[in-house]
Parts: sequence; C-alpha cells; structure tokens
Amino acid sequence: GKRAPAAAAAAISAVLDDDDLLGEILLRLAFPTSLVRAALVCKRWLLHAAAPAFLRRFRGLHQPSLLGFYVVSTAIHPPRFVALPQPPELADVVRRGSFDLDSLGPDRFDLDCWNGLLLLSTFEMYPDRTMNPTRVRCPLYPARDTAILPTVPITSIHHDGFTYHDREILVSGSGGQCLSYFCLAIMDKEQQTVVDVYALQQVIS
Repeated sequence: GKRAPAAAAAAISAVLDDDDLLGEILLRLAFPTSLVRAALVCKRWLLHAAAPAFLRRFRGLHQPSLLGFYVVSTAIHPPRFVALPQPPELADVVRRGSFDLDSLGPDRFDLDCWNGLLLLSTFEMYPDRTMNPTRVRCPLYPARDTAILPTVPITSIHHDGFTYHDREILVSGSGGQCLSYFCLAIMDKEQQTVVDVYALQQVIS
C-alpha cells in the first residue's frame, strides 16, 4: 500500500523534472490565465512560461477567443458591448474589463478591433479631409491610458486635386510591449489612385 504512492510520486517527479516534458504540459494548458497560475508554482516553471519561444508556440496553439461584439443601435448612442458566454476563467477576465463606450460622448465614430484593441475615430472630417485622431483603448487592461494616434500627415498630394477617399489602420505586435500601427490612406484623382502608408511604433508600459 505504501509503495504505490511512492511510485506514483516518483513517476510524476520524473515527468515534471524533464524540461521538455514540462514545456509540452504547459503548452497544453487551455487558457492564458491557467498559464499565469502555473508560472507562479516556482521559478523554474516561470522561466519556462516566460520564454519568448514558448510564448510564440502557446499563442500559435491557442488562438484568441471571441469575447463579444459591439451592437450599433442608433446614430447618437455609442455601440453597446454584448459579451458572449465564456468558460469561467474567461468570464472573470471579461467582467474585470472595461468595454463601455458611454464616456466617449454622443459623437458618431468609427469602431474597429485589432488584436484585443479598440480603434475609435470620429466621423467628423477636418478641412484638409483627413480624419480625426484615432484613440486606441485596451478593454482588458482598463488601467492603461488611452493612446492617441496622430492624424495622417499632410503632404503635397492632399493639395494636388486628389480626393481623400478612405483610410485603414492596421495593428501588429509580437505580444510583447511594442506595437506597430500602419495607416493606409487612399486618395484618387481621375484615373489615378494613390495609397500612402504611414508607420508608427508605440511602446506600452
């Protein structure tokens, strides 16, 4: 009776003491929150969980979950966030987030989502036909300040008979503390179309 528990403990120790096996076990945890708790077990587990190569594999295996969506009901009210049913671990994360947009006021604005970030731009156009600055919010980290992206720079092409048509902001990041914003501004004149690409890099603290 006493040998079985000892043998089981030895088998568990043999698995968890193997760095390769431990990495594979951590890789298969279902949620990032589970990985955080596992990283708190000991320094060795933390080093495994925080390794850049491991995190890249973890993100590749666990694609981001759809937490909810925004519903636009009227033109004078901000979109309303509707959370989707989630497992308990993710439900707790959503409850701690800040998805409410009422503080932005009654202005009509364009809403887009990229990698867990909200991109908010009002529809009002400046006289030079560039869009208003874009605000970037991270609902899952409400303590972070709202970042303000500058307007698209004015170049000579804006005053050369071109019509400012549209713009699209793309956000990329490696999951670390650095994000890159790429703004594609599209203008046209007669049979000619021009696409300007602007890049901005921000470090998140």
